[in-house]
Amino acid sequence: DFNILPGNSLVGLMRVDQVEFNQKNTQLGLFALTKPRPFAELVATKNRKLDTYRHAAETLKKSNLRALRDDIDTEMQLANGVMNELLRDQFEKLNVKFEEATWDAVKQTLGKPKKRPIETRDIQAQTPFHWGYVFDDIVQKRGGFDIVLANPPWEIFKPQAKEFFSEYSNLVTTNKMAIADFEKEQGKLLQNAEIRQAWLAYESRFPHMSSWFRTAPEFKHQSALVGGKKAGSDVNLYKLFVERSVHLLRPGGHCGIVIPSVMYNYLG
Repeated sequence: DFNILPGNSLVGLMRVDQVEFNQKNTQLGLFALTKPRPFAELVATKNRKLDTYRHAAETLKKSNLRALRDDIDTEMQLANGVMNELLRDQFEKLNVKFEEATWDAVKQTLGKPKKRPIETRDIQAQTPFHWGYVFDDIVQKRGGFDIVLANPPWEIFKPQAKEFFSEYSNLVTTNKMAIADFEKEQGKLLQNAEIRQAWLAYESRFPHMSSWFRTAPEFKHQSALVGGKKAGSDVNLYKLFVERSVHLLRPGGHCGIVIPSVMYNYLG
């Protein structure tokens, strides 16, 4: 089997515990008009409809294919809703909080963030990819993929101010712009209430996810002990993809991934 990692593949359930899923589904369905279906039934229905879609692709009209695809999307959204709640529970157990960025009107700069519990909408905003459901036969039954190929972004997971403000000003460039010049232009742009609100929303996207990547069990190798002390480092996307790729492999599987050579001698 072969798969190219999608962009949102770092967030989502690697494996789905059927007991936990069914319990959560029952809780969510207490006031529903229809009886909640167990995980095994949802998976079987999804696979059957996908198989029908694959075999009908060459015979059905585009309108009929679209209707069949929409039906599959609806089916998967029902299961994703439950799994997103299970993922939210994991954030809560790890005490990961959402940190909403605020604005200090006096100092004209970012203020102290407001912390609150992670909500379902915060999870949905990440568009999680639940491997244990989408590839249930491969991941849950076979133990993983034979081959994983990945070309991840070589970026630090943090707000990129120049990249953000370049959308609002032709004067801002991501390269060859002096810090003083950028800060001056940034200050002018932040006087606009609409731009300022967009900047606060952008800033709010990162802290809780950084905490998740540093504490989630599936990313336990993102932190290392060097000389008996925890080595501090930025959350780097290619490192996250390396660990995720390993978890997606079956025993004896192979991974080919494009990463910088610094990976070989970086202590953290």
